[in-house]
Amino acid sequence: MEPQPQPQHHNPHPSARKQRFFLVYLFGIVVGFVILALIGGLWVLGGLTRPFKAQDADIQTKAQMQTQTITIPEGVGVRGIITELQNAKFITHPIVAFGLQVYVVMHDWERQLKFGQYIVGPDDSLVTLMERIAGGDAALEATRVTLPEGFTKAQVIARLREAGFGKVAADLANEDGTGALAATLRQNYVVLPEQQDEFLEGYLFPDTYNFDHDATTGEVLGQLLDNTRVKLGSLLGHDSEDSLRADDAITVPGLSRVLTLHEFINIASLVEKEVQSDEDRRLVAGIIIKRLEREFPLQLDASINYVTGKGLEAVTLADTRIDSPYNTYQRIGLPIGPISNPGVSSLRAVLEAQESPYFYYLTGLDGKTYYATSFEEHAKNKAKYR
Repeated sequence: MEPQPQPQHHNPHPSARKQRFFLVYLFGIVVGFVILALIGGLWVLGGLTRPFKAQDADIQTKAQMQTQTITIPEGVGVRGIITELQNAKFITHPIVAFGLQVYVVMHDWERQLKFGQYIVGPDDSLVTLMERIAGGDAALEATRVTLPEGFTKAQVIARLREAGFGKVAADLANEDGTGALAATLRQNYVVLPEQQDEFLEGYLFPDTYNFDHDATTGEVLGQLLDNTRVKLGSLLGHDSEDSLRADDAITVPGLSRVLTLHEFINIASLVEKEVQSDEDRRLVAGIIIKRLEREFPLQLDASINYVTGKGLEAVTLADTRIDSPYNTYQRIGLPIGPISNPGVSSLRAVLEAQESPYFYYLTGLDGKTYYATSFEEHAKNKAKYR
């Protein structure tokens, strides 16, 4: 018999084995990602739906306060509300914040969110709280108070009194910086200087506020100072609002030394009262800084008006001779303290002060600002435009 051919055993092609291995490996990765996504989704969902009393220690502390409320300012959107919740420590993780934003969008609540004050209890969750905000189920009807840019402390007091907060207005008017109220505020807000000629001038941030109708002095001033701390911290690039301090060193263009935070606010308060447009603010900030650098009197009418209360476009010669630590005609350097409560635009103008050949300027009767490089040119502008 002829020998039978032996059966041939063919091993799978190496490339086929690699392909199967790759598919198995890829499948494992996909499954792993799906599992991680499910775990992450469940974790975020838990952060949204778990009662605050079951959350971490920071949230428990907030939620267990019997009278804890959160204020949602008018006009803020989803992100603004989430920021308020983060500032109040009801959200402590950015992924939960993102999940809440997605949840609101999925439920089409963006246009339904209502401002006001909302009570938050230990049995609430982020979802139930957002449901109330979307439904406008505010705890109390808020009193709206608008403080324009450049308001002085005296004007803030008058506005609070007009809005029905007579006790708050009286407390603020009577506090000279040495009382118990000042001590408490300085302890809670390290942004405030230890010594200030007119307590809180420059730190009552201009904005629209919503106060509970029976808000205490501490609650009203707390909202104003919280806003000041947040806005200044954001403008100056601080990661944490609590890291901003009164003695922080601030560098501005054209000045060879650093400014303290209080000096920075002081300059911004002058800019706020002197000119109106952003371009003029930057130019005037540059002129003020140039005069400070050269130790030349600032000679600002706004500082005289702060003392006299006249609000004149051009102050009188007699007014410029008034003996006052705010008189920048008689004193070299900054006035003893801010002369108004500046807004973001004036604060930013100091940081972005524009260097120029000008050393003088004035506001004409037509409301425009006219600049000059010499006193002679300035005198001509004064004769022509005033």
